[in-house]
Amino acid sequence: MTGLSIASLGNISGDNEINSDYNRYYDKDSYRQHAVGMSNSAEVILGLIYNLYNPKSIIDIGCGQGAWLNAAESFGATTLKGLDGYWVKKKTC
Repeated sequence: MTGLSIASLGNISGDNEINSDYNRYYDKDSYRQHAVGMSNSAEVILGLIYNLYNPKSIIDIGCGQGAWLNAAESFGATTLKGLDGYWVKKKTC
């Protein structure tokens, strides 16, 4: 992905509690399955949007690992920005 950047929203109170809860309930396989579902949803919904509009720039607040941004790029968006909490691993493609 050429124009993607994902930034952290910084430190929020209760951060250590959030991290321990995520690690307790979600393993790597949970995140992989979630990513597949997000990608499928993004392709369907953005396909409908791109039939009506042709946005070239996208911001995704709460982007996770960028499934919706990846889909938006596949539809022709060239400027992509993702924002999420510090607990989401930053990814630049």
